[in-house]
Amino acid sequence: MEESQAIVQRIFTRAAENVGSTAAVARQLGVPYSEIKTYLAGEAMPPEELLLRAVELVLEELPAIRRAFSERAWRSLGLPKP
Repeated sequence: MEESQAIVQRIFTRAAENVGSTAAVARQLGVPYSEIKTYLAGEAMPPEELLLRAVELVLEELPAIRRAFSERAWRSLGLPKP
C-alpha cells in the first residue's frame, strides 16, 4: 500500500473513532457511507476538500499521525503542517 493512502486511512479511521462510527463520519462530511468505506479500505483517494474536512475531525491528533509517516508522503497529500 502506498504511504499516502495509509495516511488517508489513518485520518478517516481516527475521524470515525472520534465521532462514533464510519456512518457518523459520512453524515458529518455529507458523503455516502460507501464513499467513506473506500477511503478506509485504501481503495481511493478523497478529493482535497473532503480530506481537509476529515483532518479537522482529528486536528488534535495530527502531530502523532504525522510522525508515523514520511515527510514526503505527507507533502504529497498537500496537508497542513501542524
